[in-house]
Amino acid sequence: MTGIRRALLFTSAERYINLAVNFGLIAIVSRLLTPAEIGVSAFGATIWALVETFRDVPSTYLVQQKELSREDIRTSFTVMALISLALTVTIFLSADWVATQYNVPELASYLHVFALAFLPGPFERPIMALFRRDLAFGKYAIINVTTVMVNAVVTVSLVLLGFSYQSFAWAALAGALSATSLALYCRPDFWIFRPHLAHWRRAVRFGGYSSIYALLNQLADMLPYLVVSRVFHFAAVGFYNRALLVTQTPGKLLLSGLVPVVAPALAAEVRKGSNLKAPFLLAVSYISVVYWPAFVVLALLAHPAVEILVGAQWFSIVPLVQIMSAAMMFTFTGILIFPTLMALGAMRDLVLSAVIVVPIMGIISGIAATYGLTALALSLVLTYALQALVGLVFVRLHLHFRWLELGAAMMKSAVVTCCTAIPPATQIVAKGMRFDMSIASGIVVGVLALFGWLCGVWLTRHPLRGELVFVFNSLRAKWRRERPALAAP
Repeated sequence: MTGIRRALLFTSAERYINLAVNFGLIAIVSRLLTPAEIGVSAFGATIWALVETFRDVPSTYLVQQKELSREDIRTSFTVMALISLALTVTIFLSADWVATQYNVPELASYLHVFALAFLPGPFERPIMALFRRDLAFGKYAIINVTTVMVNAVVTVSLVLLGFSYQSFAWAALAGALSATSLALYCRPDFWIFRPHLAHWRRAVRFGGYSSIYALLNQLADMLPYLVVSRVFHFAAVGFYNRALLVTQTPGKLLLSGLVPVVAPALAAEVRKGSNLKAPFLLAVSYISVVYWPAFVVLALLAHPAVEILVGAQWFSIVPLVQIMSAAMMFTFTGILIFPTLMALGAMRDLVLSAVIVVPIMGIISGIAATYGLTALALSLVLTYALQALVGLVFVRLHLHFRWLELGAAMMKSAVVTCCTAIPPATQIVAKGMRFDMSIASGIVVGVLALFGWLCGVWLTRHPLRGELVFVFNSLRAKWRRERPALAAP
């Protein structure tokens, strides 16, 4: 448990620094670029995420494989390099066709630069995967934080110089080069980069399942962008993207530090022969008690949240943020379903769950997108609920928990959510059911909501209460140890 807490400390620090930088970046570029320019950059970002899913196939293998040899590591590098090269060439050659289809000539050069940004990856990703496997999250954090800062500085600088959405592509290239340089500096194991394909089938098969799962989900996420950009052009994509970014903020703030640790931690428990049922239900309880209240508060305080994050010129997305916040409440299990099935070696079930639900999600969101952004946002409520249900069904096949046990794990979280919602709901009712409060009022109400959350956790004796007490006692003990030293002359 000490190792996991240490890993959480490093990853939480890294993720929150990265989030602070990214929030600053979003706040700046949202005020400097038009919705159409934001839409084009978002379109490129979805392509980037899709290609990353293909390229990163062997990383999962390096993290999860029980016994890892040098040949396995070299094979992973070789497979990743070949995939990266093939995808780079494909994007580079198809960029002109894509630009013609969307009637944006500058999109071709944008995709050309993005394609080049994939080339350094094979020299960095295997090293980063090994850091994760060894729980060496200190070095992992330093590299990621530096990369994010380089990306942000280059993006803002080029936007100010008039490069528009092209800034994001050049920043991606700069970030990739900096990440590769730092990874090689921290772990100069150049033997990794000797081509080797002896175990390529095993690496692709193991990592392939998780990558197919991620690929299907990326396709489902990408489809609304494709439909909206063709039907309503890129300005609508920009509005949808900003609404989604604002809505995703609570999840990133609250759980980002947990994401890189969950899979290695669960895999370690499985290797020790532990049963994951109790840890899974406890984790559901922990996640729901922070996820649900956060999205309820965001829905109620969407107006000041939009003004803080992206500026008053984006007030038209407030209704979208409110609808998407309701949808996001169904995603609280998503952070657990993927790493749990992966740790159990149930990769086929993981892919099967995506094969069942993703086409349905794509069809629903694709059709909804043709009716406008509000319809698209409403469709997310249905698709996210479906995704959560199917994922839980497959996890239940392995952990054998009863639905009543799952409900019991979430019951106290529901009560805490109601306690958290009381202050913002009271303010909205007092204003005559109006949501347009100022930033100052939003901050005050948000602090009161946090107080309501703490009261709810304490009164319900939620399992998270023990963790909060542990953190408080640790900080108090540390303060008592350091106080004499600080008081000494």
